[in-house]
Amino acid sequence: MINSGGNTLELLLFYAPALNILSKDTHVLVLGCMEPPSIPQSQWRMDLPEPTVLPTTTPTQHVIVHHSAGSNTNADPTALIRDIYLLHTQGNGWDDIGYNYLIARNGTLFLGRDPQGVGEQDYIRGAHYCSKNSYTQGICVLGEYTTAQPPEAMMQSLRKLIAWKMFKDRIEPENQSLHPPGDPNAYLVYHLDGHRSGCATDCPGNKVYERLHALRDTLTEDLLKCGFTSVEGALISGDLVIYPNPSKGRIYFSSYVEAPVIISGLQGQVLYQGMMDPLDLSIQSGLSPGLYFLRIEGTGVSEIIVVE
Repeated sequence: MINSGGNTLELLLFYAPALNILSKDTHVLVLGCMEPPSIPQSQWRMDLPEPTVLPTTTPTQHVIVHHSAGSNTNADPTALIRDIYLLHTQGNGWDDIGYNYLIARNGTLFLGRDPQGVGEQDYIRGAHYCSKNSYTQGICVLGEYTTAQPPEAMMQSLRKLIAWKMFKDRIEPENQSLHPPGDPNAYLVYHLDGHRSGCATDCPGNKVYERLHALRDTLTEDLLKCGFTSVEGALISGDLVIYPNPSKGRIYFSSYVEAPVIISGLQGQVLYQGMMDPLDLSIQSGLSPGLYFLRIEGTGVSEIIVVE
């Protein structure tokens, strides 16, 4: 429960009355990396004007970390976020709060820019990265970290959120790619990076920025524990990841299932039946290029696969 309070963020010009937050919504993704619990917009934005313009969706290629550059002593993160929302919407004239997610110093996660039914929370284009917001997700940690060390509870919450997102989208945290894609002026950005990688700013503060290198390493380990594979086109079926798709005939699974794997043609004829290899969790189908149905007997797993 987040207690109400009357404090306002020192560097912002807008004040929103505080709220009592009574519960958290929990969102879960199958497999090892779970979406952490969060405070929805309907709770922290209560009694404030709602966004009036529908948002735009974008795929995620880079996760960009920010700090709010405000107080490190305000004990009411809900009030801070409400003030940021008013600054962004009424001060900057933006459609909504600029960030996709915000994280309090105590680790509490808040949902940011509102999808309004247009798409999923993590695919909404924000307003946070130097006017180059497509293909990014913005996460703001509350506080000012030029010289102050970020709290571990906050950094752990950041780690869990990014692990879930990168597992979900098969993003490799230690890699770089050009941003914005297809732009003649594109430049290399780490898939996990700070605001300062895009333009002249101190954000997310030296002490958070210095942690990002180690966080990339930690996230790589987290993703491997979650069953992450960097192969494009993986299928998620219940608690099982099937990859690659398309394949060259050898098909891998994220965990061992002691049941026959059956592959059929489009007319229903069984073309392959066998058990997955328990050593490398794979089968060698030996199939010619084409479209097939794969199912695992007695599990409810059934997917369309492509062999090329």
